[in-house]
Amino acid sequence: MTLVLPEYSYEYDELIPARQFRAVTYGSGGLYRGCFSDRDIDFLLYDTYFYECKRDDPPELAAELALDRLRSPRDLRPGPEAEYWAFLLAHPAVVAQMLLRTDDLAGLDFLLSAGKLERGQLDAMLDVAEQAGNVRFVSRLLDATGGGAASGADKSFDL
Repeated sequence: MTLVLPEYSYEYDELIPARQFRAVTYGSGGLYRGCFSDRDIDFLLYDTYFYECKRDDPPELAAELALDRLRSPRDLRPGPEAEYWAFLLAHPAVVAQMLLRTDDLAGLDFLLSAGKLERGQLDAMLDVAEQAGNVRFVSRLLDATGGGAASGADKSFDL
């Protein structure tokens, strides 16, 4: 099982002239850190923080978190599952960039096998893969779009 734990940082800002300090946290990782205790994970709590991840972290990280959570669905309820899918389907180019960056061909296969991607989303992912020059991803996406069969080429050979 793979889960993403976003990073975070914090600092103290001095409030002048009272010489008081205020803690400022960047990123959603501090929230996710609270989901782990005694070698166990509170998946229900983990799923509630996805909104903050989308708001505070880069879209590629949110895409990676959503995809990994869908691939490891232990205690995943229908509401959070729908939210993860909605994010992935709304950002196909971001998803493709994340998959290419992590060289996650299995993640692409998972998305394709789910049957939720429509032609426009597949085309957006295909554009990103073509620009990156990743032949394996382009091939998988062309197969999914029917790109090879759409040309009408005869696939039989006489020897």
